[in-house]
Amino acid sequence: MKKYRPNILYDEIFIPEFGTRLLEAINIKGMTQKELSLKLCLEQSAVNGYITGRRYPSIPVLVKMCQILNVSADYLLELK
Repeated sequence: MKKYRPNILYDEIFIPEFGTRLLEAINIKGMTQKELSLKLCLEQSAVNGYITGRRYPSIPVLVKMCQILNVSADYLLELK
């Protein structure tokens, strides 16, 4: 059995509003989680994980997500 090794990048950075902002952007775009997951070539559970805060997207997925939803990464990551 593999021993859990924390992901330093994600375990030390917590973005509390990421999921809320992502869900809001999905709803404003009139999409479902399933539709977004299909456009991102991901399982719906991955998108749900982003929304619930259990996981964060990779940089390429984040970029594609922003393009699809027409929002900036700054907005989703609470940088602005």
